[in-house]
Amino acid sequence: MILMDGLTGGNNEYGAMLVAINSMLEMDLSAPFAILYLRVISGADKTVSYELFSKSVVAFLGNPVAAAVITQFPLHKLASPS
Repeated sequence: MILMDGLTGGNNEYGAMLVAINSMLEMDLSAPFAILYLRVISGADKTVSYELFSKSVVAFLGNPVAAAVITQFPLHKLASPS
């Protein structure tokens, strides 16, 4: 999204903020929606552990967000002219 935002002449900061908000919402809402779809709507008899699904969401979405936050500050310090 940020690449397309730059190519179309959009606002990079706004695009980055939307990506961050989307990642946070995905981390917060993926597990409840999965449980809703699998247990309530489909009526499946199989049990899906909320804890297991939450851990997998954190592994696939939380780790990249944490790595971005951790690396942003040192790289910003190195790249800033002052």
